[in-house]
Amino acid sequence: METLGSYDPHQDPPRITLDADRTREWISKGAQPSEAAEKILVRAGVIERSRPS
Repeated sequence: METLGSYDPHQDPPRITLDADRTREWISKGAQPSEAAEKILVRAGVIERSRPS
């Protein structure tokens, strides 16, 4: 398991810190983010939405 970032919803606005390159690398290898993680990654501009909302 590897930590790729963090999400703090208690900040205003919520704070997202990510290793975008490493995240994209894992996704290119077949990793599939949960629905909640995908929303965060889309909001951060790391990926485009892939599931219908």
